[in-house]
Amino acid sequence: MKKLGARIWGSLKRFKILGKEIAEISIFKGRSADVLVFIPILAYTVIFSHYTLLKHYTFASFAWDLGIFNQSLYTTLYYGKLLFSTAELFMNPSGSYLATHFSPILFILLPFYAIYPSAEFLLVAKSFILALGALPLYFLAKEILGNRKAAFILSIVYLLHPGIQGSNWFDFQQQIFIPVLTFSSVFFMVKERWKAYFASTALSLMISEHTTLVILALSTYYLLTSNVRRIPQLFRSLKMARETSLVVTILMCLFSLYLSEYVKGLFPIRSEFIEMYRAVGAYRILGFKGESLLYLLVYLILNPGKALSALSYDYAMKIIYIVFLFAPLAFLPFGSSMTIVTFALLLPFLVSNYSAYYKIGSHYSLYVMTPIFLAAIHALSGRTRKDVDSTLKIIMVSSLIFIISTSPISPLSSPLVEANILWYPKSNIEVSIEVERLHEMLGSIPKNASVLTQNHIFPHVSSRINAYVLPPSTGTEEQKEFLKNYVRDLIDKSDYIILDIRLRDYWTQFALNEILNSEVFGPYAFTRWAILFKKGYSGLAQMFYSSKEMVFPAESLKLNFGKLIKDDTSRYGRVAFCSKGSKRGVFIYGPYIFLPNGVYNVTWRIKFNQHSEGYLAALEVTEKFGDVSIARTHIYGFDVEPNRWNNVTVSFGVNKTKTYVEFRVYSTGAADISVDYIVLKQISGEMGEPFITRTFNYKDLKFNGRVTDEGFLLRSAMDEERAWSFWFGPYVHLSPGRYRVTFNLKVTPNPEVNGKIIRLEVTKNYGEDIVMGEDIYGRNIIENASGSGWSKIKFEFNLDALAENVEFRGVDPSENYDIFLAYILLEKVG
Repeated sequence: MKKLGARIWGSLKRFKILGKEIAEISIFKGRSADVLVFIPILAYTVIFSHYTLLKHYTFASFAWDLGIFNQSLYTTLYYGKLLFSTAELFMNPSGSYLATHFSPILFILLPFYAIYPSAEFLLVAKSFILALGALPLYFLAKEILGNRKAAFILSIVYLLHPGIQGSNWFDFQQQIFIPVLTFSSVFFMVKERWKAYFASTALSLMISEHTTLVILALSTYYLLTSNVRRIPQLFRSLKMARETSLVVTILMCLFSLYLSEYVKGLFPIRSEFIEMYRAVGAYRILGFKGESLLYLLVYLILNPGKALSALSYDYAMKIIYIVFLFAPLAFLPFGSSMTIVTFALLLPFLVSNYSAYYKIGSHYSLYVMTPIFLAAIHALSGRTRKDVDSTLKIIMVSSLIFIISTSPISPLSSPLVEANILWYPKSNIEVSIEVERLHEMLGSIPKNASVLTQNHIFPHVSSRINAYVLPPSTGTEEQKEFLKNYVRDLIDKSDYIILDIRLRDYWTQFALNEILNSEVFGPYAFTRWAILFKKGYSGLAQMFYSSKEMVFPAESLKLNFGKLIKDDTSRYGRVAFCSKGSKRGVFIYGPYIFLPNGVYNVTWRIKFNQHSEGYLAALEVTEKFGDVSIARTHIYGFDVEPNRWNNVTVSFGVNKTKTYVEFRVYSTGAADISVDYIVLKQISGEMGEPFITRTFNYKDLKFNGRVTDEGFLLRSAMDEERAWSFWFGPYVHLSPGRYRVTFNLKVTPNPEVNGKIIRLEVTKNYGEDIVMGEDIYGRNIIENASGSGWSKIKFEFNLDALAENVEFRGVDPSENYDIFLAYILLEKVG
């Protein structure tokens, strides 16, 4: 620890020397520093534009809020609507964003949006506008402190602040205008440039009704800390000064609050969703259900017990949030009474139970960024130049430490994200092949077509008036019943529906069931993640992959037991491994995909070791989270070579979309099993009747005999009880066509050539009708025997019509031999 402390102190000393050198650089002594501030602003804009665009491209942006703002601006620009969006039509029938927030500043953004009308433009604009807040902050700090270097460092600290970068990470919101406009207002007030002051203040009041509260709080603070006795005289002389301008600003705020409530009242909200509209759930602990935050202070005073409970709810996270806000500035703002304003504005967030209100990563921290930095400037203004320089060095170190650990573009923030300390979406922004394929599938939707989708896909289709999104939650039972009809109506309105099958929320499942149970929509295309339905479509569903293949590495699947280990002989380097002697059961499964009608091959790349010739594993295709088996094959030791990769393929066809399909490996514990990857290949997109390649063993058949320890059915020559049938079943239904059935048999001792062993039959209707049958002699066993001693006896048969309750049975077994059955393989060959 002493050595570590010495290293840290040495680093700080070097930083101190570096700071001294910076202070002596002439660039901070002239007006050139005013130009220098544009470098970090532009650098920030480029960096965060890149990463937020990448985040959006990888489907980590959302309808709430990016999609809503993009559609609102798009419909205003091209359809003359009043900031119309479809996302909340269930709650706000008008669709106008002005029903949610009074934000006329969005109209000012329209001419710039028209240059490149898209969600991508909004993300770049957000990064630039947030970065631009550093510019008035720089000039304000320079004016108050008289120190260009200090102003420059504060502008850098602003760009590094977790509250700024965290806000930048989450979609788009109108609150991004708060820093640049409020800093500008204060700067023009200090400079007594009143026209510019009132222009920037008016623009600030256009951001939202909640921003008005920020302006009101700041104006009240500055008024109370000024010479209020001058106000009557100033008004009588009609002289504009700080005091009179602040009084006018407060009156402007009150009028703005009235106007915002009036405008919002022009757009009625459905009564069933009024509490959702008011975000009552965010104050569940407090019990506050007021229409406006203006009533919150009164409610807190009248209900001190509830206020204390709400404040103490998730108190650790709230303390951490306060640390994240103030620590990058080395808690310097606490040296100014302006911090009272900050905590007054923080109060509605600190008494909430909605974690986004008090975590870095949402846009709510933008409400307090201005007073925090104003307090820091005020705290510095009373210090000597030497103290200012010393304090700024500490602030730079503190800012660097916090931004490295909390920035959304820093890999070191991942532990805090995983611990839910930061409110960042837990997503991988890597552009994978799945991301590319999903974009290709979206590109197949015509520009003028109506589309229904989910929260994270909606921004990518929101540049159209007829894009719709599933509701964000179920709400109460009354709301759920209303929303069911609402979703049905959205389905009816849509030409295309695209759903990410990884999501299992209520409305995804509801919409999927509605689509699959109707004949209006047909599967049009699919990827590993998503499926696209098209109204009135009955053609072939397209798999958006080269060679019509999906590959699922073992790492992408789920392990029930076993582990991932390194294997240099595998394609992907790491394999799923289940050791011999492990418990019986499904050890690897997933990936839960959708399969439209068609014919498919699924191939497991699998390796076995330390095994006998007995029953090792079962490979199965299932749907509906394993509740329904689609296809299955059993693996026996005599069929596979030890310690070598085997490709085991199962073919199957489906004539109806299958949901949440997974590929499982069941281990009997009789061998070491390694799984490298699984390949799904679309053979044909057309399927008349469903069929499967399937195996049947002792688990599927009925029998007179016993099961050996290795998983074989045995009819022993020593058995005293004799029955005509050895095995029978499994009573399956088969569609018309040509089939091949293979019986895997072993006979001991070596049979005589002409000695009858058993009769094999294929029957239907529980054995009443024989489809085919043949006596098996010793020569049949010998001719078809492999090196392992097992014989594969194959027959082919035709079915002209649907056959029900089909069985593959072995009857009339010889009393002279031990007869073993491993499994029966059924294939459709025509």
